[in-house]
Amino acid sequence: MRRARLQIAALTLLLLAGACGYQLASRSSLPGEARSAYVPVFRNLTPEVGVEGWFTDAFRLELQRRGLEGGEASDLVALGEIEELTTPSWLETLTRSEVDGRVAEASHKALYRVSAAVTVKLFRGGEEVASTRVVGSEEHSPGRSDVANPSASAELYARTEAQRALALRRLASSLMARAVENLTTRW
Repeated sequence: MRRARLQIAALTLLLLAGACGYQLASRSSLPGEARSAYVPVFRNLTPEVGVEGWFTDAFRLELQRRGLEGGEASDLVALGEIEELTTPSWLETLTRSEVDGRVAEASHKALYRVSAAVTVKLFRGGEEVASTRVVGSEEHSPGRSDVANPSASAELYARTEAQRALALRRLASSLMARAVENLTTRW
């Protein structure tokens, strides 16, 4: 009877912890039972200067979160290439609200979309042991500026570029999380 109560209490605690957003940590492993991977700076095959740092840092961070990132003496070397980067693509969304079956209000929202394709390959002793290619996109809004301001155009450009840079960093983070997930196995 006492054992049953303890089991119920433990199960209840586990369920409550899950409801609070806690989860049991899952372990990831690299191919061939490798324990760590060294990540040199990714190659940037696009005309966009500097994005290789964002993608490399995001990949390293994902490996660190799983306890798999190491230095030059690691079991594996992860070589990445940013193959494509398209920015910006103009999107326009139409939001409509209807009252009694009639369009009461319609508004347009301007968006930009950046997209990228990245390949990451894992090597052991010069031999490729795994690879993945991830593709994705991220949207951002243009910057806002005061039209009455004589320098509004420059300000708008600067704000839009800042939004674009943030979107590129979010994109790097989400793509590299997917790449690490693709390259690791769960047990």
